[in-house]
Amino acid sequence: MPRALGLFLAVGGVSWLTFSSTSLTARLAPYNMAPGILAEVALTVWLLAVGVDGERWHHRRDRSAAGAVAMRYEPKQSRSS
Repeated sequence: MPRALGLFLAVGGVSWLTFSSTSLTARLAPYNMAPGILAEVALTVWLLAVGVDGERWHHRRDRSAAGAVAMRYEPKQSRSS
């Protein structure tokens, strides 16, 4: 994901947080919804246009699954002092 889109999503998330205060929401409405909506639409369009690199995703999934299995079944080393 591009950094600009990530920053846009962070600003959108902060705009959604204004709903936690009713007085702030009353003063900022409907402008507090615009950054969040635009950021989510931009993310949706980016995912539809660029998508996910399937090969890279499967490689990372397999690598993390192999690491989890290795950690789970790794024999414990005994400490002899």
